[in-house]
Amino acid sequence: MLRNLLTRSAYKLYELGTGRSVLSKQECLEHLQWQSAEQLAQRQWAKLKRLLEYAWQHVPYYRETFDAISVHPEDIKTLKDFQRLPLLRREDVQNHKPRLVSQEYTESSLIARATGGSSGKPVSFYQDQVAYDYVRAAKLMTDRWAGWDFGKKSVIIWGHPRDAARWKAKRRLRQWAMNEYFFNVASYSDKSMVQLAALIRREKPDIILAYASSLFHFARFVRENDISGLLAVKGIISSADTLYSDWRDWIEETFQCCVFNRYGSREFGIIAAECSAHEGLHVISDIVLVEYLDDNKLSVDSGQVGHLVITDLTNYAMPFIRYKIEDMGIPGASLCSCGRSWPLMEEVVGREMSVLIDETGNYVSGLWGTTMDGVPGISQGQLIQEERHRVTVRIVCDAAYNEKSEQMLRQRLWAILGQSMHFDFEYVDSIPRMPSGKHLFTANKVFQL
Repeated sequence: MLRNLLTRSAYKLYELGTGRSVLSKQECLEHLQWQSAEQLAQRQWAKLKRLLEYAWQHVPYYRETFDAISVHPEDIKTLKDFQRLPLLRREDVQNHKPRLVSQEYTESSLIARATGGSSGKPVSFYQDQVAYDYVRAAKLMTDRWAGWDFGKKSVIIWGHPRDAARWKAKRRLRQWAMNEYFFNVASYSDKSMVQLAALIRREKPDIILAYASSLFHFARFVRENDISGLLAVKGIISSADTLYSDWRDWIEETFQCCVFNRYGSREFGIIAAECSAHEGLHVISDIVLVEYLDDNKLSVDSGQVGHLVITDLTNYAMPFIRYKIEDMGIPGASLCSCGRSWPLMEEVVGREMSVLIDETGNYVSGLWGTTMDGVPGISQGQLIQEERHRVTVRIVCDAAYNEKSEQMLRQRLWAILGQSMHFDFEYVDSIPRMPSGKHLFTANKVFQL
């Protein structure tokens, strides 16, 4: 309790000295989550209308966009009207960045940000202080859903080089103020996994925050090496890449605690997160508007996979309106039993570039556990859909791998992707990680919305 008060007081002093307003926004979001779905929807629509009017008046790119299709913000009265606006793509942000910035903002009032580049197309952009504080406020709120609070100890297992450098510079201050520890997994070995286990055993954190893939590999390392003394963790937050169901099971069985899935991005911060009911991810609709579109850019029904298109309702410095984030997800059909009225995202399917297409045209994700896991001799694998009916299977194998291993894997892939799919097997010494430190288990080079 004392640590909680001290940490929260330190945060308040920090806000007073810097002009930030994270805590007030956190309190606002935590109040809003218990309002009715109708109230939240009305508030979201009002915020969207204000943003559209502002963008039309002060952002050259959007003024030109509206004029090109002969639409004025006042004409937008329904979601269908809103969907007349063209999608904003990564290349649009890269090519038109100066014209996407509000003319009301000075250079000194802009906060420079950039995406991690996992897609191979990093994007630099700006946020204003209000949007930046909402990013932090949503994190504090959803961390609390997973059991964290001010003063509780956490370990952050992360891998992006830029984040690692930033956290290193602030490490001592953050450790003291926020009671958190950072462990870099941009490049890890058995030795570093032993070091991570020692850190968790020594510090006994309440919460761990990490990449889903890092959590899965660390859990496997812990189980395979019979490492004990790690069960003090109260909750684990999985973020930054896709949490597959078999990964979740493996991590929860290893650490004997619940995993809380979270979906976000550099552009928006936290978009959706799980609560303790684990019935889907709550979309923070006071911050973002999420659309789920089919290949024809029409809204999909609940339970169906759609391309995710996000609108940021808080960033007026450089508005992201109908931004195609290149991820895929499934809209939920009902509200969560926890009582929160944020709309549910049933599942984050994954990156567009990592979702394969089967012979009938359906999207398939999470193929690591259902195909490669348990096949003798496979230490690492990657599936790359080069053509509509052709997949390259890249394998790092050991002495236990043989012809039966390849045939077992081929049969599993045929069962999932269809008998008409052709598989080219490649055997390699290693599969490099992406610059962010994440593993890319599947890659799709076929389709584009």
